Amino acid sequence: MNVKTVAGIVRFGKFSRPFVNYIMENLRMEKSKDNEEIINYFDVLKLKWDGKYLSALKEIDNSIKVVKRNGMYYLFLVEKLGILSELYKGGKVDKGRVKEVFNELREKFDEIPEYLRDLVVEKVRNVREMHFSDDDLKTIRVWSEKYERSPLNKGFILIGEGLKKRNEGKFEEAARTNVGVFNRLNPLFLENN
Repeated sequence: MNVKTVAGIVRFGKFSRPFVNYIMENLRMEKSKDNEEIINYFDVLKLKWDGKYLSALKEIDNSIKVVKRNGMYYLFLVEKLGILSELYKGGKVDKGRVKEVFNELREKFDEIPEYLRDLVVEKVRNVREMHFSDDDLKTIRVWSEKYERSPLNKGFILIGEGLKKRNEGKFEEAARTNVGVFNRLNPLFLENN
């Protein structure tokens, strides 16, 4: 299985879990060395989805040391950022650990495979807007038309902008942005039902 396929499967967060379970079962039956880092990544996701953040973080740190595929490295790093953000919110890690991973993703953005960049942009922008001020972390710029064309990606980016406006005390603008996200995404989900 390739990393691009993995990224497509996990794009919907916890809703991907039935697919992850099915794929993990099949990958384990194949017993291929090539699939080990994907299985480890799926194990990390399941731990995260179950709220076992410290166990997931330990698995990520072990996997990052031996990962061979560039794309898998960045998938692990994005999950690490999200988990550290949750632990920071709960007072279990300091801001410095979150900033370190955030800055690595931001600084190496042009090294990240293009098919993963939208996942990275969503996580980086939302972590920044939810937990940090402008002084703490520099924002990542989003100017590609690709992000504008994807309603799901654009929705997450707008959620981050709404959070930023809320943090700045611009509550009416934040509310309008959030309503805009709902209006943008609602037809997407309605047409699939």
